[in-house]
Amino acid sequence: MVDKGFRIETECADNNITLIRPAFKTNGEQLSKKDTEDSREIAAARVNVERVMEQLKNFEILKSEVQWHYLAYMNDIIISIAALVNLGPPLLGSASFA
Repeated sequence: MVDKGFRIETECADNNITLIRPAFKTNGEQLSKKDTEDSREIAAARVNVERVMEQLKNFEILKSEVQWHYLAYMNDIIISIAALVNLGPPLLGSASFA
């Protein structure tokens, strides 16, 4: 999920990654109804992604520059922090899934 400024179509295609990007106007034309609805859904999902990112940033090790001696372990550190965030209380209430 990216904004319109990210030009990574080729890299995503090479790695079988689906690129999700909101539609944007070209030449001042209005967006179609489908593009508008799709962009609205993407924006709603982005809010949740930002909430998760905020939860990740609450861990002290990610609040500032990472010390060089942690670099070899950063992949494991990020995975562990993400697992802890996923084990926490849900960001959305059960009413969101009804």
